[in-house]
Amino acid sequence: MRQKIIALAILLLVPLTALPADQSKRPNIIFILADDLGWGDLSCYPKDPANPDAPMYTPNLDSLASQGVRFMQAYAQTMCSPSRAAIMTGRFPQRFGFYDLGDASVGLPKTELTIADLLHKQGYATACIGKWHLGMRDGYRPLDRGFDRFYGFLGAQHDYFNPSVGSDNWGADHEGVYIYDQDKPVTKMKYLTDQLTDETLEFIRGSERAQKPFFIYLAYNAPHGPNQPRPDIFAEFQRMPAKNPGRTLSRAMEDSLDTGVGRILRELFLSRLETNTIVIFASDNGGVEYESPAGEITTWTHNGGLRGTKFMTWDGGFRVPLIIRWPGRFPADSTFEKPVDLVDIFATLAAAAGIAITATRKLDGVDLLPFVRGQNSGTPHEILYACNNMDGNQWSVRKGDWKLVNDYPNTSFFQDRKSIETILGLYNMAASVPKERENQINEFPEIAAELRKFHDDFNASCPPSIALQARDKRTPKRSADK
Repeated sequence: MRQKIIALAILLLVPLTALPADQSKRPNIIFILADDLGWGDLSCYPKDPANPDAPMYTPNLDSLASQGVRFMQAYAQTMCSPSRAAIMTGRFPQRFGFYDLGDASVGLPKTELTIADLLHKQGYATACIGKWHLGMRDGYRPLDRGFDRFYGFLGAQHDYFNPSVGSDNWGADHEGVYIYDQDKPVTKMKYLTDQLTDETLEFIRGSERAQKPFFIYLAYNAPHGPNQPRPDIFAEFQRMPAKNPGRTLSRAMEDSLDTGVGRILRELFLSRLETNTIVIFASDNGGVEYESPAGEITTWTHNGGLRGTKFMTWDGGFRVPLIIRWPGRFPADSTFEKPVDLVDIFATLAAAAGIAITATRKLDGVDLLPFVRGQNSGTPHEILYACNNMDGNQWSVRKGDWKLVNDYPNTSFFQDRKSIETILGLYNMAASVPKERENQINEFPEIAAELRKFHDDFNASCPPSIALQARDKRTPKRSADK
């Protein structure tokens, strides 16, 4: 069984999909990643009708969805940095020891090929605009990992108004942590979301003038903290009171993000590039919406009725909105209901660009195009796996409609958990939202045992955290350890 699972579900080779016969050149690619945007934050995704703070208005992202495929069960990792590692490599980040924010302090291992490396070698102009969070040290920054252009910040978050105030890998803000233009600190900028959009538009125009296909990885900070909307937009959203005042702030920040996406779509239209440009929109993890022990829901970003929040392996922690538009290739105004993962982005883009992956390069992701076009009626993934630490107390495995979860109850991730025990539960994900409420582990122990074995085997196959490995190399061994 274990060999079959590994062969079919984990060590998947990227299939080579030929370019359409009418495509005279490789497609341009824009991958837009929001930060902490919940599964229910876009107005084209489901809402929890019982939550008065749920509604949001995102007309430009809704328009993008109407022209492409909306994935209803797309998964990321449970926090920002591992998700970005999965996107960049097409591999579950645990495979190379990347589990949580501490591993970002070391950086994405140089043994890993990035999607920017791959496309750059094929003649693409490549840009990383916005948040990196995959290494702050020299040698691990975007310009070292396949990108020609970098405008953005290296840590977990950044001030929206001051280019010299940013964070380390853990999100603690400091003076002297800059926005960078290539490798030079920036001293003046617009509101961050607007500035990142401006830089994206400039790179599109420059690539068009150079007549080169482009790959843009636009990683907005919004709606992640610090909680700094544009004052004029915040004033507008104060007309719509929220039970949690933080929701008003996040709505205003999401509005700037949606406006930025609209400006990019408009540029593609005016430049006549939209028919040969793949636009992908996703979030890096679930939203910051949690349920207190008393059952009260606090909403910053909304998870659409799913259980859990960012940092958790309940679906609310890592099921994310995902939209892909590629006119004439991906069907318009459609939904895809089967589970997919952000690790699929690498394989999908490689296939779209007509790039074969060598047999020695093993990915967890698959090319999604044959599935969404109905050429493959199967399921992209037999098994999906999530884990946000090596301690073994927060993980999940999903096979078909069954999901086995070991995690804390649905409590605030800000709460001190030393006195809280995790629970092990088996849930049928075919049930209607809200999901993961009826634990069926006692009714189906054989299913739980099968999924538990997959987790144990997978966990045993992954190396230790690269941050722990780096620490061990720096720490001299005691005589008793020799």
